[in-house]
Amino acid sequence: MAMSGRRLVTSLRSLLLGVVELDIGGQQYTVARKTLQKSPKLNELLFQAPSSEELFLDRDGSLFKFILEYLQDESRFHMPADPYLCLALRLEAVYFGLPSLKSRAEMVLAQLSRDRGSSQRSTPTRAPASVPETSTIRCLGGCNPVSITVVA
Repeated sequence: MAMSGRRLVTSLRSLLLGVVELDIGGQQYTVARKTLQKSPKLNELLFQAPSSEELFLDRDGSLFKFILEYLQDESRFHMPADPYLCLALRLEAVYFGLPSLKSRAEMVLAQLSRDRGSSQRSTPTRAPASVPETSTIRCLGGCNPVSITVVA
């Protein structure tokens, strides 16, 4: 069976340039194969997938840009200070097999929780009674529960 023009171009780019075409949750990425091989999950997918096809992952494409930035240069990566984004990146780190990114996310979440706790002690205002001040989010797959403080 003949290969389509797009598949032929994708295959040639992958072979000659060492790049991989990714579709992550509908967002397109062109990434160096050696960058993706730093993630156990992505390396496994690269090994299983035919070299002529674009890889599709049913993950959040907007979060993958942070994963990609981390894989490209771990030492220059800065974890966002948003607790919800940080928690989401923690879960993505577990999925992609990146324990050092998971640890960094947990450290930032702990720091944000401490910072929030110290600012609550210094101000007399409290959250309304209907909003819990602290919630524990549990995840499947053996990851540790994380407490998040709700900012009113």
